[in-house]
Parts: sequence; structure tokens; C-alpha cells
Amino acid sequence: MKRQKKSLGLHILLFAFLVLMVITFHARPAMALISPGDIAVIGWNSDPASSTKTFSVVTLASISAGEVIFFTDKGINGGAFQGDLGTEGIFSLTTTTTIGAGTVIQFSVTSGVTPVVTSSPSVGTLTVTNGWTSTSIASPFGNNGDQILILQGSVASPTFIFGFNAGTNTIGLTNGWNTGGSIANNYSEIPAGLTNGTNAVSHAGAGALDNYVYSGSLSGTRASLLAAICNSFNWSNNDTTPYDNSPGGTEFPGSNPVFTIGTPNSAPTDMALSATSINENVAGNSTVGTLSSTDPNSGNTFTYTLVSGTGDTDNASFNISGSSLRITNSPNFESKSSYSVRIRTTDQGSLFYEEAFTITINNVNETPTDIALSASSINE
Repeated sequence: MKRQKKSLGLHILLFAFLVLMVITFHARPAMALISPGDIAVIGWNSDPASSTKTFSVVTLASISAGEVIFFTDKGINGGAFQGDLGTEGIFSLTTTTTIGAGTVIQFSVTSGVTPVVTSSPSVGTLTVTNGWTSTSIASPFGNNGDQILILQGSVASPTFIFGFNAGTNTIGLTNGWNTGGSIANNYSEIPAGLTNGTNAVSHAGAGALDNYVYSGSLSGTRASLLAAICNSFNWSNNDTTPYDNSPGGTEFPGSNPVFTIGTPNSAPTDMALSATSINENVAGNSTVGTLSSTDPNSGNTFTYTLVSGTGDTDNASFNISGSSLRITNSPNFESKSSYSVRIRTTDQGSLFYEEAFTITINNVNETPTDIALSASSINE
């Protein structure tokens, strides 16, 4: 009986522990896994005058399945969302597949008693959190200015990913964003954690324009593309005619991923010399060996130079032609049997790596050049 009670007690303790672990796991807050700038707005249409409006984004990094991302046209004032929930709305995207870097996605938002949000292509589950529910609302986005903010975490405690501002307010602006105070729904402060020109773009002050599209380069590194998107001079606008901002459309042609995201250039990490010795007596400008470089980026090109630094003792005795290290004058083992040179490899992006090499002169069997007799006379 005692053994049964002890066993029952252990089972109860084990069950309690498992319940506690489950509660603890589900109570942990969701972590934002997307960095600011990984998703950027590249198109916005508030024309025509209807209850359906569109905006387009591009993923500048791969987005994993299972991410929850919020999109809203509600503005920020004093660090909190503001605006009438009937005219400003929020919807969430829960990704159900990995979205490759460079993918263009267009969202269509329709207000009404039952708001509808769709995306092209379909990349996950879309859920309207609040807003855009009144039948009296002509459209979800105001024609006289609005914003699109992208965030993760929660609406109450957001981590912002990108900010797009097409507001028309001209009072109290800093880099096109409102600086606080009493502001209308279509004006916003720049959200905390974002910087205009870095991971946010503002078109405020351009007038009450209804349609915008990014018209810059569609290829580059994540950093270069993000900088271009966040520069308002790389955008086109039109007050009467909406743009075809859909993936594969006029503005973003081709199949997804429409944008080509290149690998950032990295410096070479190593250098090799095919041979580090040469026979004595070879002709001047004879090749010692061929230089090659190791680099994280495939397809890079390199230039080689002799540079000052540790190991440059004998640089003056050598020269480089293309990737060939050459000894300038004919070497003589008996005069000098070893040299030290320091060489730099530089890629096409001006990043470099340096290394010192020891060059050995090989002694060779040489033809006698003279003969001597210690004495040339002898007594009779």
C-alpha cells in the first residue's frame, strides 16, 4: 500500500510539472524574428474612389513560415496608435510558407460590414483585427494622405519593421513625419525604432497625391535596395491614375522574386602563391609563382600589389604583372638565398587582404668558370 501511494504521488508530481511546462511555454511572448527593413512598402494606390485600395511590399530578406506580421494605416501619436477604429484598420498576415527574398506582394483592402483583405500571391492567412467595418467608409485609405506601418509583436507592444507615409500635413514635420501633438488620422509620427531614409520613407509635403510607386533599381544588396526605397526621390506619383503595382505587372514585371537580392561584398580571406621558390641565375622578370585569392563572394575579381608592412623587406626586388609575382633581377644563391615580400589582394569593391611570403632561391650546380694552380714552378 505504501508503495502504491508513493507511485501515485510521483505520477501527480510529474503531471503537475508537465502542466506547468505547457503553461510556461504558451505564456512566453512571441519574439520578433524579422528585422527592421526586411519588408518594405513599394507601392500605394488610393485611387479609384472605391471601397477597395491596394498597397504593395517587397521582402528584402527571406521570411519564414509561421511569422505573424501586422499592417495598418493607423498613425502613431506619442508612441500610441490613434485614429477612429471605423476609419483606420489593422490586419495580420500569418505566413504559411517561406517567402523568398525579393518577393513582391500586393494587398487589397476592402472596407465594409465585413472587411476583406486579400494578397497576390497568397502567402498566408489574413485576418482583419479591427477597423474598416462601417458601410459609410468610402475607402480604407484616405485620398488626402495616409500611412502604412508594418510591425510585429503586438499592437499594444509593437516592434516596427517599416514605415510608409503619404500624409499631407505640413505643420510640425521632421523629415516628413509629424512631430507630435494633436494630429488627424492621416498624419503619423515616425514609429519608435525606425529612421526616415533608413527603414522608413515619407512623401509628406508632395501634396494630396493618391498613388505612389517605387521606380528605382530592382537589383542590388539588401542594404542598397533598402536605401533606394527609403529615398523619396526614387518614387513616382500620380494624383489621378493608379499604378499597376502587382507582382508581374507594369511596374514590377517578371515572376517572383521580382527583385534580385545580391550578396553583400566581403573582403578576401586568404591568398596563395603557386610556387615560393625559384632557381638562381634565371633571367630578370622571371615568374616565381601565380597569385590567387579566397573570397566569400563567387565571381569576384582581384588585383595584386606589393605593399609596405610586416614582411616587406625585399619588396623592391620583385614586381607583379597581373597575378604573376616576378623577381626583377637574376638571383644568385651565393649572394642571397631568401627574400621576404608583402602582397595585398584587392577585390572589385576595394576590400583587401594582405599576407607576407618567403621566396627561396634554389642553389643549382653551375659550370666552373675558372681554374687556379697554387704554384706554377718546381725546383729541379
